[in-house]
Amino acid sequence: MKKIAVLIFSTLMLFVIATSSLANSVSLGYLVNGECKTEGGAGRFTHDAMKIVLGGNYQINDKFIISSELTVCEIDASHFGGNTYDDFSYKLKGSYAIYQNDQVSFELSAGYLYLESVTQQVDSEHEYTSFTLGTDVTFYLAKKINISAGFEYGISPDSEFRLYDLKQDNDVDSLINYQMNCNYLITKQVSLSLGYSSSCWEFKDGDKVTQSGIITSVTYKF
Repeated sequence: MKKIAVLIFSTLMLFVIATSSLANSVSLGYLVNGECKTEGGAGRFTHDAMKIVLGGNYQINDKFIISSELTVCEIDASHFGGNTYDDFSYKLKGSYAIYQNDQVSFELSAGYLYLESVTQQVDSEHEYTSFTLGTDVTFYLAKKINISAGFEYGISPDSEFRLYDLKQDNDVDSLINYQMNCNYLITKQVSLSLGYSSSCWEFKDGDKVTQSGIITSVTYKF
């Protein structure tokens, strides 16, 4: 947990410095009652997951947006006699609005995702990488309320496992991310969000890893 706290603080400081003069908005999210489910030859298990998400958006013009996201997560499997994992991920995405009006906005996106999972008790780590294609849609229900949903599919996802000095490639079959949010505008600069987030990696050997939970966040627009 100390490693996670240091990583969160360092990431937050770098994030604020890097985005304060570049981004149009920044956000801070927290996964409530997060879960990490693993399925495979060893059985099915559900572990507690603590996740914090830092995001930033830069609007190039009325239609094109570049967004970045930093995530830190701690997965606790110790109650099953297992290990505790520290996850760090970074995502960069470009979105283009192909249709928008006062009621709805529809965007297509392309991006890149990198995730590293480090085991606390053993000198081992997993690295996951993938290009992504996705869609985002927002429905403007009222002046201060909107509902947004996003879907991403991994293109050529890959994974590598390292135990001490031994490395092994893990064939990834698919990556699917999706999220739904209800957003409320408190002021012109501050908004609150409540939603559900899920990320699922499926491997060709039949194993599956899914992180999910209710996510709350606050966004500040410059």
